[in-house]
Amino acid sequence: MKPSRLLPRSLFALVAIFGGISEKLSAASSGARMVLVSASPEIAFNNDCNPSALWIDGELHVFENPYPHGGHPGGLISYRKGASIEAITGGGPLTPDRSRLIQAQPNGAYGPWFETVIADDQGVLWAYYHAEFITADFRIHPRIGAQVSRDKGATWTDLGVILDTPAGTDADFTWLGYGFVGGNGDCSALLDASGEYLYLFFSQYGTTPQTQGVGVARMRWADRAQPVGNVFKWHQGDWAQPGIGGETTPLLANIGDAHGVRAPMDFWWGPAVHWNTHLGQYVMMLNRSNSGGFTNSGDANCLTFGVDLSDPSSWAAPVPIKYPGGYRGGWYPAAIGLGAGETDKLCGREARFFVESRSLWRAYFLRPGELAPGEEPPTAPLVSTPQVTIQVGGGGSDLVVLPGTVLDVSTRATDATGNLAEHWLEVQRPDGRWSWEGWLTAAPWDGALAGNSFASNKEGAFSFTEPGRYTVRASASEHGGSEWHLSAEIKILVGGPGARPVADITVGGEANHRSIVAGTTLEIASRACDADGNLAEHWLEVQRPDGTWSWEGWLTSSPWEGALVGDGAKSEKVALFTFTEPGVYTVRSSAVDPDGEWVVSTPLYIEVFAVE
Repeated sequence: MKPSRLLPRSLFALVAIFGGISEKLSAASSGARMVLVSASPEIAFNNDCNPSALWIDGELHVFENPYPHGGHPGGLISYRKGASIEAITGGGPLTPDRSRLIQAQPNGAYGPWFETVIADDQGVLWAYYHAEFITADFRIHPRIGAQVSRDKGATWTDLGVILDTPAGTDADFTWLGYGFVGGNGDCSALLDASGEYLYLFFSQYGTTPQTQGVGVARMRWADRAQPVGNVFKWHQGDWAQPGIGGETTPLLANIGDAHGVRAPMDFWWGPAVHWNTHLGQYVMMLNRSNSGGFTNSGDANCLTFGVDLSDPSSWAAPVPIKYPGGYRGGWYPAAIGLGAGETDKLCGREARFFVESRSLWRAYFLRPGELAPGEEPPTAPLVSTPQVTIQVGGGGSDLVVLPGTVLDVSTRATDATGNLAEHWLEVQRPDGRWSWEGWLTAAPWDGALAGNSFASNKEGAFSFTEPGRYTVRASASEHGGSEWHLSAEIKILVGGPGARPVADITVGGEANHRSIVAGTTLEIASRACDADGNLAEHWLEVQRPDGTWSWEGWLTSSPWEGALVGDGAKSEKVALFTFTEPGVYTVRSSAVDPDGEWVVSTPLYIEVFAVE
């Protein structure tokens, strides 16, 4: 049986995965990539956040910020140090300033988790932290703040919260782990090349999917000692919204809903950003969660490349991080450079790669044409691909026939390199099942070549017995290839008993159920045919969530009404429709001939989510 997983499927899944970012991001057309290679020794830190590292007195210091435990409120607790990230030998305790968090109303806060620490030219340390404030109903609202140390980390002073969502915008309900109902958190901060601005990348947990994702704000580095009120968020192309309570346009918009209320959970969070000297680009690593809480059922980590911190649109579309050995990833992917002066904010061609606070790999950041250790050069591509054609009844056009009509089906597949492996004749019945799914796999419908590896010619006769729409096509594959090459598709519409009409329907170009947000406009198309050529009426029909049908009076203008667009043999209708109300719409078409019996297409259900 032909493996169905190799055949093209609806593009809707791809749109669902990447459609939320395609309008926000422009590709950084560099060809850069990251490859992970197993490395030793294993390195582990006690962190429940992005790792933060910097050099103090000639040694690399890595700050440790564990999960709350044993009376510890979570966040900064200690540091580790050594000659490099692969030679950590010492360390000691650290105590952040928790005075503001303890006094926070109504119930205090967990943390602070130091996710970025930067030393200025005078050796003063500036930390940017994530804290989890406890709401009146004991849920979590994260905020981002700043602290400073003027004695190399021995003591710290809290400078206040600098990033938060607008007041009153927390979600009423969330499936998100730990009860996150709103706020900004999980920050990664980086100075620009000139040292003029500090850019802060963060997770935003707004109420609606449109206010969620990865946001960015900036502050003049000269204002670092008084950050409150001097941080501004990027929103609608400008850096004018205040850091506390301002709106944010996500540079990386969520795919679904972080709270899992208005759409399925599928969201970005926890960015970790560094400048890569080998690539000459910025690198952002991300968490992606789509299975409730903060968990993930697929590729949990992704990365993207950018060229200009001041232009959030310069980031490329994220790609999954591929781990050796089938590992699927975890929380907080990040890199720490191997060379002198390199940190979590500055890396070169090689770095240690961390996820869930441990490193089992080296990361190699590669330009086009470069290879990581153990990689093989790519094989030369084939100079030719199979060409496949199909005919039904001696031609390549769609047909309308009566039940029981037998037509010749023929196909030709050619490959100039003589690399043909399989060649299939394929028929899809009105119930959606393809011939290769088991109901028609004898010659010539199977994949065996009828000729040789340069050319294969197949012919068969097929009886179209069931009312409805058949699809006929052919496919071919090559030796060593994983891609199927398809012919054009020919549609055969079969009239019902007594030559009843046949009608079909698509929404947005697909005959599938789908979920959209309110305000989305999609094309609705239908074709009705009658083998007797006496089609009388053809309707486009929409049922609103309140149960009323378009033909009950609220939408009866052309082309929604029954007048044909064509003739008695075939009518084709296309219209645009805006789905404005939350709920489930039903979309279908219907047709009737002079015998008076209505025929209705298979209905499609369109689920509409509210936008707030």
